[in-house]
Amino acid sequence: MRVERVAQRILTFGLVLSLVLFMCSLISFLAGLTGYTEKISFIAAVVLVLTPLAMVFSVMLCLAGKRDKAGFVIALLVLLVMLTSILMGLGH
Repeated sequence: MRVERVAQRILTFGLVLSLVLFMCSLISFLAGLTGYTEKISFIAAVVLVLTPLAMVFSVMLCLAGKRDKAGFVIALLVLLVMLTSILMGLGH
């Protein structure tokens, strides 16, 4: 499968899953189930944040399978920058 297609599918899946979870959270709020609302919203936000990470990781694996060393190294560097920024953000 082409690298672009893998990236597109992962981003689409993550976005749709996050949207469905946010909608469930809204329905939960409107139904008065406030304890579930916050938990579902948190999970939706985590899915939304992790989606680009999953995409870059998958692209990195595809490039490794194609033996594209330059692309693999670039994807690895992007992944490391993303992980570093998330970890630094968690520290504050």
